[in-house]
Amino acid sequence: MKSAIIVLAVLIGGSAHIGHAQPVNVDLYAWQFPTVSNVNLQSELVTMLQQEVSQILAAGHLAPLSVRYGDLTWEAYFLYQEPGRIITTLAWAFPYLTSAQQDSARLYVAEELANIDYAPWGNYPLSRTEGARREYYQQSPIWQANHWMGNFRPKLHTLYGLWLFAERAGEFDLLQPFWPDIEEFYNSEADEGRIYGSASGHIGMIRLAHEFGDSAALVAARANLLSDLTDGLNFASVEAFLQNGYNGWDAPYGPQYSTRNDSLIYHGWMFLNMSPEVGRYLRDYHLEECTARNSWATGRFYLWWLTGSQYFCRWTGDESSGVTPEMFGMVVPIERWTIGTSSGTLEQYFRSSPWGRGDCYWLEGLVQAIESTGDTLWRDMRASPGVTDLTAVPLGNDIVLRWSATGAQQYLIASSPTSDGPFTIIDSVITDSVVLNNETQNWTARYFHVIAQP
Repeated sequence: MKSAIIVLAVLIGGSAHIGHAQPVNVDLYAWQFPTVSNVNLQSELVTMLQQEVSQILAAGHLAPLSVRYGDLTWEAYFLYQEPGRIITTLAWAFPYLTSAQQDSARLYVAEELANIDYAPWGNYPLSRTEGARREYYQQSPIWQANHWMGNFRPKLHTLYGLWLFAERAGEFDLLQPFWPDIEEFYNSEADEGRIYGSASGHIGMIRLAHEFGDSAALVAARANLLSDLTDGLNFASVEAFLQNGYNGWDAPYGPQYSTRNDSLIYHGWMFLNMSPEVGRYLRDYHLEECTARNSWATGRFYLWWLTGSQYFCRWTGDESSGVTPEMFGMVVPIERWTIGTSSGTLEQYFRSSPWGRGDCYWLEGLVQAIESTGDTLWRDMRASPGVTDLTAVPLGNDIVLRWSATGAQQYLIASSPTSDGPFTIIDSVITDSVVLNNETQNWTARYFHVIAQP
């Protein structure tokens, strides 16, 4: 009984901090995804999300967002220039949209994928002049539309967004015809996975390959994820790549690391576009580094979440005033998935407003705040929740299902493949209290020990 309770504490509550000497359990991050239930759907945050998404759907394809807070046009840059970037945002938002919005989102994504310039495998960066403007103000012409700043930022992470949209919207059939394009794109950009935020692209590729039955692609992507998460145990080396790239001139965030920017910009670039799975990895291996870095940022820019907060900084060059929406992309995922900030605090950040239409970092943070109001369970994505036919589960020894208070709903937490079955089931019920994240919580679970018959 005691060992079973430990299983629940680790799998539901999240693993304790793991020493760097321990090998990376790559399959934990490759396959488990946080499913949520009992979300407060009456929250005004849901209404806000629907209102913001309606602007995206009405506008059609969006041009990148111009961010400029200084007095020199050439020191500004653009965000959301990765082709297909908006798909990740729509994927996170999808469960909280109205039925009509969900239908429109499916059509929107289909149209983005059908256009070679807008699909994730299109040329980077997106045209900065083509599409509806994200900014709430007019520019004529579009200042510095051909500037090089940001041209080497990562884009591999968009594959996670593809998988997430297919999973949440039930649209794997939409992606199937594009599988050769996805493979080619992945193979050309896989090296970007050394950045924490970009490692999510490996995870997306693993799950898409599993869905489409491409074992060779799955094995390759898993090997890449293991390699990059192992190398990522050295936090400093990841940041060095952000600063220097391969040759200096191709550094993803090199200009932001100038000595003039010290203490005037938050160097949280490695967290941008980070998926929950990578946030969990950082909790396991780099909790202290992430907590310290996040604490510096939220202390230095105390009102970072307030749009237009007038901090003297160098986000977009000398004499800049104000922080960019990147702060949402740097802070919220780390607080939600690594540090474990309370739901109430996350919700308060959204007393603000986005920097423009389709502000991906702000909108994805909004979804994280919405989902933080519910119950979060990590589920193996190789099986479906509420499994009753255990012969359909990936080969397994131990399967733990958590039941709702009424017993009407159950969630697959984990399985350990060993053989093909059929199975006999030794069934026992556990009801006990465990301490998770310093809070005593009551869990009722059904624990199956599955034995393959000869």
